[in-house]
Amino acid sequence: MIPAITKRSRLVPLSLILAVWTGHASAMGSCEGSIGALLLAPMPAKPAVTLDIANPSPTAQKMAGRFMEGMRLAGIATGPKSNVSLRVTTARFDLTPPEPAPPRESDESDLSGLAGGVPITMPQMPSRRMNERPAASPPMLFMRVEATPAGAKQAAWIATLQCKITGTDDGQRAEDLGHLIGGLFGQRLERRLF
Repeated sequence: MIPAITKRSRLVPLSLILAVWTGHASAMGSCEGSIGALLLAPMPAKPAVTLDIANPSPTAQKMAGRFMEGMRLAGIATGPKSNVSLRVTTARFDLTPPEPAPPRESDESDLSGLAGGVPITMPQMPSRRMNERPAASPPMLFMRVEATPAGAKQAAWIATLQCKITGTDDGQRAEDLGHLIGGLFGQRLERRLF
C-alpha cells in the first residue's frame, strides 16, 4: 500500500533540496539583506582558512571565533595550517533619525538687530504629531570579505553583503555570517537576498 502524500510531506523534501542547492539555509534570524561575490583567481581545491584580525581586543577575538565557527559549520576547514587568509571589514550604521532639538529663542548673537531689526520668519511646521517619536529603523551592517590564497599578492575572492540587523546577539550574528560566507566560499554569485 502506498501512503498518501500530504502537503506537509511534500514541503519538507522541497525545503531540504533548496537548502542543499543553495549551500546553506537562506533564512537568517540575526540579519536580513543581500550578498554578492566575485571570483578573481582560482582558489585552492580544499581551502583551509584563517582570519586576519587587525584588532587584538578580547571582544574582536570572541567575534572572530564565532565567525570561524560558522565557517566550520558550513564545511570549511579552519586552523593554523591554512592555505587561505580572510580579511573581513565591517561598518555598522544606525539609521534612526535623531530627536529634534526643542525650539529655542533667538539670542541675536549674529548682530541682526544692528542691520535694521530682527528678521521675521515663519515658525517651523512640525513634521509629525506632537508626542509621536519617529519609527526606529534597525541598524544596517555592511561587510566585505577578501580571501587571499597563501603566496598570492591580491585577493582571489571578494564577497560583499549588506543587511538589516534584526537580532540583538552579536555573537550569533557573527556565527550566522560565517556560515553564510562559508556556504558560498569561492563561488561567483550575483547579488542575492538572504
